[in-house]
Amino acid sequence: MSGIAGIFNLDARPVDRAVLLRMTSAVSYRGPDGIRHSIDNQIGLGHCMMRNTPESLHEAQPLWDETGGFCLVMDGRIDNREELGHALQSAGTVLRDDTDAELVLKAYTAWGEDSPRRIVGDFAYAIWDKRDRRLFCARDHLGIKPFYYFTNGHVFLWASELHQLLQHPVVPRRLNEGMVAEYVASDLVDLEETLFQGIYRLAPAHYSVVSSRGVRKARYTGVDPGRTIRYRNDAQYAEHFLHLLKEAVRCRLRSSAGVGALLSGGLDSTSVVGVAHHLFCNGTPGRDRFETFSLVFPGEACDESNYIGETVRTLSLKSTLVCPEPMPRSYYLDIARRTLDFPGAPNSVMLDPLLQAAAQRSCRTMLTGLGGDEWLTGAEGWNRFRIAVRRLLPDSFLPPVRAALRAVRRAPRLPAWVDSSFAGRVRLLERIAGRPRCQSCGCTRGKLRTAYDAWHTFAIEAMDRSAASFGIECRHPLYDQRIIEFALSLPQSQLSRGHTKFILRQATRGLYPDAIRLRSGKAEFSSLTFRTLQSHGGASLFPSGAIGSGWFRDDVMRRLYRSAARSIASGDEDYDLWPIWMTYATNLWCSAVFYAGAPLGCETIPAGVVHCAAGQEL
Repeated sequence: MSGIAGIFNLDARPVDRAVLLRMTSAVSYRGPDGIRHSIDNQIGLGHCMMRNTPESLHEAQPLWDETGGFCLVMDGRIDNREELGHALQSAGTVLRDDTDAELVLKAYTAWGEDSPRRIVGDFAYAIWDKRDRRLFCARDHLGIKPFYYFTNGHVFLWASELHQLLQHPVVPRRLNEGMVAEYVASDLVDLEETLFQGIYRLAPAHYSVVSSRGVRKARYTGVDPGRTIRYRNDAQYAEHFLHLLKEAVRCRLRSSAGVGALLSGGLDSTSVVGVAHHLFCNGTPGRDRFETFSLVFPGEACDESNYIGETVRTLSLKSTLVCPEPMPRSYYLDIARRTLDFPGAPNSVMLDPLLQAAAQRSCRTMLTGLGGDEWLTGAEGWNRFRIAVRRLLPDSFLPPVRAALRAVRRAPRLPAWVDSSFAGRVRLLERIAGRPRCQSCGCTRGKLRTAYDAWHTFAIEAMDRSAASFGIECRHPLYDQRIIEFALSLPQSQLSRGHTKFILRQATRGLYPDAIRLRSGKAEFSSLTFRTLQSHGGASLFPSGAIGSGWFRDDVMRRLYRSAARSIASGDEDYDLWPIWMTYATNLWCSAVFYAGAPLGCETIPAGVVHCAAGQEL
């Protein structure tokens, strides 16, 4: 993890160094190992360095090539280093060192706009092409690394975090009501817009070329969904998958400091931890600097202490436990004021104490189990439904049935809590009409839509921003491009057979306790969201005349909250807190960013961090 920023004056004016310094200083926590700049008349590039891999110890950015014709700034990590290095050498390229930055810079000089397609890893970078007076920007296949930009025809600005751009005086602080409506409706659709007018994100698997002629954006070939893999038996599938999983984890264990792992009692995070432990036991360096970090909820249904404890004891892991408590309103306000971005949700903010504990224990890398639900959950039930429909209906009926289903999917309804006049003003129904509707079916198309939709980008960026504020980089082995392509090529029987994630369970046999490997179900953390809403005021969070009342109906939001509270009190699981939180947090964000209020100090994270020695009872 590092931070990048830059200014490209399209009208050839010299870059204001003071402004560039403000843009990088705004994310100094991303650069504990130094902040550097390079200015060449109309172009200024800034980099905040965190040396988080062995190779980065010898890396300096901004990085110019030996001809002085190209300059790179990058936040990223390259995972196919050997393959990429061999390809570059075969193309006649001379590498000056083995840093990731050198590989990416030389990939561009060798292959130009085709270069991002050849890179496996998490990256966001910008390369100044002095010869052609143009800037090339790219973001990784799934948008793990953030990339924000602003342009007005005279200047192009880019940065790792949104608030850096607002350090430049030309960037207006104007509310984007269209995106506000998507947040309030709890139906994020747009992959590029942000809550500010004129500030955009580069979409995942996209690059842009910026010159005095304007900005050209294009999608490069990302994940290939067209491959098919067929083996004779389960053992061969499992062997291939385990090889890919080991490689994905091994690449993400490259660290110049301590490595942590977010360990729940679930299958995905435990599989990542089990593979990491196996690699450490078989020669991968860094075992003494590896430990796990877990949330526990004593007495609650979502508590997974037993599963966590079983893994910690069996693998003799160092473990840190945190009992999260609802963060106060002022904590969320402080995040919004600091980042000028959406403050997140309780289910994501609850990780902050873990990240703080990891930083205190000198960890700079945190492994997660994200990705298992997206790629390794089968579509068995959906396929059975489709087969049943085909058997019941004559072939001549299928085309009109498909057309009717498409029409239903394409006719969104306005949520009851969204103010109709506001929705009409921002044309909300038109904005959300194109949202893909098959994420839950488990088919290949649905999985890809999920990976490239706005909700996924929203969640990944929020985690990156939060971890970065503690000086930590989150790495997600199950988001590895090679694993994704393999998973998409599998027959459904390898994903769902008796249990979901069949191949993951088969491949990791013996790497961690069977109590976790064979468990069904997983924890659900809505209770923390409800407790947070309750502690912030409950139904009184939506008083008539509050800021943002013109966006939503106060009376409907109060009814939704009271209905959810009754369901929770009676043990009924048929409730949805997400629209309530999204509406409340959007209103809170607007209050923090656009309206002056009583000063609120930065809240400290509640106490509750408990250190657990290897094998100790939880």
